[in-house]
Amino acid sequence: MALLIPDLVCKTVYEIPIKYFTDKGIRLLLLDIDNTLVTYDDEYPTEENKKWFKLVADNGIDIVFISN
Repeated sequence: MALLIPDLVCKTVYEIPIKYFTDKGIRLLLLDIDNTLVTYDDEYPTEENKKWFKLVADNGIDIVFISN
């Protein structure tokens, strides 16, 4: 089950170098919203979110938001 062992651990998505994704050929990120990218109280993306989303998009990576 080596597929389930992480090869990178970070406290937030903002710590993950974009080069990590591009070097691995990752073109799509599935990201949880509630209490991962924003708190339950946030109705809108934060400025930090917006800057990171732009950086990801500028590197040819799409984002799909998922939430329960």
